[in-house]
Parts: sequence; C-alpha cells; structure tokens
Amino acid sequence: MIAHHLLAGFSFFMVALLLLFAATDFGGHYFQPRLLAITHLTALGWFCALIFSLCYKLLPQFYPGFKVNTKLAWISFGLFVIGLAHLIYSFWVFEPGWPMQCAAALLLISISCLVWQIFKAGKQTVKPDIFQDFLSTSAIWLLLTVILGFLMVFNFRFAFLPMDHVVFLKLHAHAGFGGWFLLLLIAISAKSLPEYLQLKPDKTHLLHSSYYLINLALLAFFINTYLFGLNNITYVIIGLAVLGVFCWLFYLLPFVMLSVKRKVQTDGTSFLSALLLFFIALIVVPLIVYYQFREGNTAVNLSVFYGFLLLLGCLGSLMQSRFFGLHFSSEKLSGPRLNELAKLRILCYLISTAVFSIGILLKNTALIHLALFAFVTSAILYLLCIFANLPAKLSHFVKQHRIQK
Repeated sequence: MIAHHLLAGFSFFMVALLLLFAATDFGGHYFQPRLLAITHLTALGWFCALIFSLCYKLLPQFYPGFKVNTKLAWISFGLFVIGLAHLIYSFWVFEPGWPMQCAAALLLISISCLVWQIFKAGKQTVKPDIFQDFLSTSAIWLLLTVILGFLMVFNFRFAFLPMDHVVFLKLHAHAGFGGWFLLLLIAISAKSLPEYLQLKPDKTHLLHSSYYLINLALLAFFINTYLFGLNNITYVIIGLAVLGVFCWLFYLLPFVMLSVKRKVQTDGTSFLSALLLFFIALIVVPLIVYYQFREGNTAVNLSVFYGFLLLLGCLGSLMQSRFFGLHFSSEKLSGPRLNELAKLRILCYLISTAVFSIGILLKNTALIHLALFAFVTSAILYLLCIFANLPAKLSHFVKQHRIQK
C-alpha cells in the first residue's frame, strides 16, 4: 500500500510538470499524443495507484475471511510500474510500435492480477450484498477498459478495429470513469462511511436503484455510441446516470450530515467540489451532442473541457479528499502544521481547477499557465504530506508484521 501511495504522489507531480510543457495543446483537439500521455499518467499513475492500494486494504472488509495474496500484489505492482513508464513515454513521443504494445500487455496482466483477487474473494461469498455487487461489477468494467485500451494500442499499427478510433476512445474513457471509478467509489463510500460512524447501513434499496440505473446507462451508452454515435438518445442515457448518482447521494446524505454534526474530519470541501464539477460535466454533454452536428470547433473545445472536468476536476478533487480514505494521510495528520499543509494543498488544487477551466473555455494560454503554477504547488504539497506521514506508516507496518509473525 505504501508503494502504491508513493507511486501516486510522484505521478501527480509528473502530471503537473508535463502539463506545463503541454499547456498550448489544450487549444486543439483532445486526441493528441501529449494529452494522451498526461491523461493516462493521471488515470493510471495517480488515480488507479491510490485506488488499487485501497482495494487491497478493503477486500478483507468487503469479504470477511479473505486474505490478499501479497506476492501477487507485488508482482502486479512491478508490472504496473514498468508498463506505465513505457506507455507514457510511447504516448509522449507517439511511437505506436512494440514498446507501446509491450507496455499495454504488461498493464493488462498487472490489472488482471488485481481483478482476479477481487473475483477470487467474491467466490467465497455465498450470497453477495449490494456493496460486493458494486465492487465486483466495477472490476468487470476495469477489465473491459484495459482490454479496450490494449486493442486500441495495437489498432494504431494494424488498424483492425471496425470503426473509427475516436469512437473506441469514447467507450474506453467512459468505461473507465463511469464503470470503474464511479461504481468503486460508490461501493467504498456506501460501505466505509457508515462503518466509520459505527452505524448500520440502511435504505439499501437506494443503492440497488443506483446500481441498476448506472449500469443500464453505461450499457446503453456503449450500444448507442457504437451503433449510432452521439444523438438524442444520449440525453436519455445522461438522465439515467444522473438518477443513479442521486440515489447514491440520497443514501449517503444522512451519514454525511451526521459526520458534520460529530465534527468528523472528512475533507467535505473536496467532496462537494467533486460533485459540483461532475454535474457541470454532465451539463456539458448535451452541448457537445448539440454542436457536433454543426460546423466549427465548439464541440471539440467542449469535449476537452468535459474531459478536464471529469478527470482532473472531479476525480482529482476526490483524490485530494480524505472523505473516502483515499489519501495517504487518511488518518488524523500528525500535527497542526501538516493539517495546514493539507488545507493549503486542497485550496491550491481548487483554484487551479477553476482557473484552468476558464482558460480552456476561453482558449487563454495565460490563464492556463497561471492555473498550472497553482497545480504544481498542490502537487509539491501532496508529496510533502506523503513523506511527512511515511515514518509513521512504516512504523505501523513493521509493528503489524511482527504481530503477524
């Protein structure tokens, strides 16, 4: 888990640095080598590394009695790091040859190891509950996302996919965000927050509704986009997804209010910011559908804005938050100075997100560069928080290891 958190911290810092070099690319199309490199470093190196760590931590809680295979987890981590490094470099210089293909294969094997552990844990359960359904289904969407990415990498060289590459890019992105990240975060929050407050989860019918609505929306999006592209049916699909998210929020609301009442530190600002950016992104989708049939670059510009809101805006804010226990310092920080650093880190990130969004919409390079300086500051503070808590984490690990022996 510590190794995954360190990888996430360095990846966040590298994303900030690479964005400085690629600032001018945000005025063009989203299908550009450097933007693809940054997107994958963000999604895999930063987000997935954190969430993989959390999965290893929570699997025994979701499936009582299950023991994570640590040797397999280390093998998965090693393959993941090697594959990620080669994939990012290959995208940045855009060499879609055997190094990119080998990197995609390593990432597929690495992530398959994690998915296998989740499925193995699920086999031990006689009657799965809704939390386990969310977790196992998110693993299926993760595997589909990686398989699509694997095929797309080979499609660069051999062009065997039956439709335009951009169509599969849309499917790949939404399977990852909606299928993997969203379903997993719902599972984690719905399971962990009540347990943290020492309460029994109730109103699980809302979670069942959320589960079916979101998965129905994802399947409908895949079929509709593959066969017909973006069209009027997309509006209905967005409505289903929004209803599913609202069902989750209504389930979560009593626990969130209670955590505020008890003054539990959950970094609610980052969570609320993430939700706001998520709903803004959903509002942008109908505009993309509307403008794609008209001349001009408005649809492309809005697509870049939409991708930024989902990836660096919504998910980035969640990764900054302790609400889901995603951050390395998910426990109480050791000292007021570190608490102040954490608050400053979040503030810098939110400022950079707001200014960056305006810069993308206005195609203003000066605003984008200004936002990126705040983004780099946030990344540096993020690393400082990780290293400040590293001695305590290592000490805790050593004690646990001795107890187990």
